[in-house]
Amino acid sequence: MENGISLMVMSPVEKCAAKLVRLPGRKGQFTVLWNHAPLVSVLDAGDIEYETTDGEIKKISVKSGFVEIESNKVSVCVEL
Repeated sequence: MENGISLMVMSPVEKCAAKLVRLPGRKGQFTVLWNHAPLVSVLDAGDIEYETTDGEIKKISVKSGFVEIESNKVSVCVEL
């Protein structure tokens, strides 16, 4: 891209209330529960799995990305 910048706009694919979230971290899978400590982590290829407050299990396959966890909010930026 000569003399230009690349702009990528992210928007939520899925937003819901969850009981737990499992993420494919660089050093292995980890689980986020209520009141998890603040964290920023790189994500590897794998599945983000989460259980909704209704008990439904959902999966999103990702190639890579990162996650930020703070104040019971899990924000992910991923390549699908």
